[in-house]
Amino acid sequence: MTMPILVTDSCTDLSLSYLKEEQIPWIPFPYFLDEEEHIDTMQVFDMQELYEKLRNGSRSHTSQINSVAYARFFKELLKEEKPILYLAFSSVLSSTYQSAILAKEMVLEEYPQAEICIIDSRCASAGEGLLVYYMLELLKQGKTQQEVVDWVETYKWRSAHLFTVDDLMFLRDGGRIGSTAAFLGTMLNIKPVLKMNLKGELIPFLKERSRKKAIRVLFDLCQKSYDNSIKQRIFIRHADCLEDALFLKELFMASSLNIESVDISYVGPIIGSHVGPGTLGLFFLTKEDR
Repeated sequence: MTMPILVTDSCTDLSLSYLKEEQIPWIPFPYFLDEEEHIDTMQVFDMQELYEKLRNGSRSHTSQINSVAYARFFKELLKEEKPILYLAFSSVLSSTYQSAILAKEMVLEEYPQAEICIIDSRCASAGEGLLVYYMLELLKQGKTQQEVVDWVETYKWRSAHLFTVDDLMFLRDGGRIGSTAAFLGTMLNIKPVLKMNLKGELIPFLKERSRKKAIRVLFDLCQKSYDNSIKQRIFIRHADCLEDALFLKELFMASSLNIESVDISYVGPIIGSHVGPGTLGLFFLTKEDR
């Protein structure tokens, strides 16, 4: 059986070097910084520039990929004459999954023999990225496309997303919390901890009074729900706060959890536009549905 082309998008927050090394095609999402359109290149220097500007008062927002762009992307991949397996950004957070489905229908009208499988990840950032990582590992082991799809449909609900943010105003602008809560939280130096629920929504559920406490809460929550039966690669993502990411990594390296490695990289501009600089995210597989 022909191994499918595993495809994703720039919302996975996987490092560009990993995607290139593993030859994983990805479709870039657009974003607007001070109303100037940019394409997510997944280059670190672009992310550093984005977060520096956001700290200095600039604002960024994202846009959707339409069905025409998806159709063009899929058609280019069809030249390899292999099935396409696309893990898409959560349909709860974006309409791009629906655009991809529509694009598939458009492509099949022109190429009826094409094989395109699109999965709604119900995940974001490296929560989506870790699914891509494990999907590729399964394909390398010789698993069929259907076996990989079945795995994803089970484990996407066990892809834990835990975040803490540095500036509540970005959550306010994204509609995650109200203006009053954001103002009072900022005045009181509250550092919220957020998680992804079963609907695929990012929700605040704990509040801490210091950054270090919030980071330790991320680690403690992971220890409680971590699937220790799997030797896992843990993903830590940061929005230009590498020191905090390294501190969190140290906690894991000193733990007794069943860990293969701890992967640190940037939160890309698509997710970063909504959570702001200083955000720290933790992603792993849980024992039960999140």
